[in-house]
Amino acid sequence: MFSLRGISATVAACLISPLALSQIVTGGGSSLPRAPALLLADGLLANCVCGSTTVVDTMKSFTLPAGTLANVGDMIHIVAGGKMAASTDAKSVRPKFGGALLANPLGSTAGQTQWAVDIWVIKTGPNAQSFYVQGGALNVYNGNGSGTLTQTDTAPIAITVDALNATTTTAASISTQMLVVQYFPAS
Repeated sequence: MFSLRGISATVAACLISPLALSQIVTGGGSSLPRAPALLLADGLLANCVCGSTTVVDTMKSFTLPAGTLANVGDMIHIVAGGKMAASTDAKSVRPKFGGALLANPLGSTAGQTQWAVDIWVIKTGPNAQSFYVQGGALNVYNGNGSGTLTQTDTAPIAITVDALNATTTTAASISTQMLVVQYFPAS
């Protein structure tokens, strides 16, 4: 067993099972935390795999409650990773923030059996965000990127990890083994 010294019991529960931000409260009330918070750590539970079709499957998801990005400078950090079948199928992973595609790790050779993305989303104004992402599949660096988003931050925002095997209907050719979402308030 590992030590969780200094971590509240509520946040520690996130390390064991997914926990909605709305369950993390300050002062016993219902307000959102304005301190760094682990919103979701889903990697210890079931491995999610794409189905046996050539359509996009949502493998993991999390919804930010409305108002999470309340102040300019508030940040969301998203880390996801998983496996791809050792095959030459055209496989892609599609992490999205509010439906906007942020990255697209690709795998089409037998050696590309792992994938990962690291994403930062920063509130820059009312319903305006900037993002920075880097990631790829094993042996292939799919690069990094940045851009702007216009998600309505007073409404819930879906964070999803989608997958597509455009070549074959082989089940479980792409899997998501972990999704971590963290919140960092503006300083």
